[in-house]
Amino acid sequence: YYENDRPTELPKLNDTATQTREQDSMLTAKVTQLARGERYSFLLNGKYLGKAVLDKEFNITSQEGTVPDGSVRVYSGEGKLQKEFVFQKSEIKILRVFEDGGPLKATYTYKDGKATQFALH
Repeated sequence: YYENDRPTELPKLNDTATQTREQDSMLTAKVTQLARGERYSFLLNGKYLGKAVLDKEFNITSQEGTVPDGSVRVYSGEGKLQKEFVFQKSEIKILRVFEDGGPLKATYTYKDGKATQFALH
């Protein structure tokens, strides 16, 4: 590794974690409204990786494709954060739902495609 054309030490673990988050943010999601929920198509540099269909209670009705581990954030047309999916082994493990561009509204975990709201009680 070089910095300013001189040898330097290897990046620290924290730097690696930051790079991973940057890679995760390169994924984008296209949202399509459906009669009974929403379909999310996940893309990397415009290339389709997979999709998930959620009903109005955020249960997974179908999921396909290979999505890398990490988070995918969904923004409104105005650029406000709406949802954040956390994938592990190409499956949705956590869904965070935000107020329109504001604070966290709810967090859901998944087991067999069923959403369970996570409470801090």
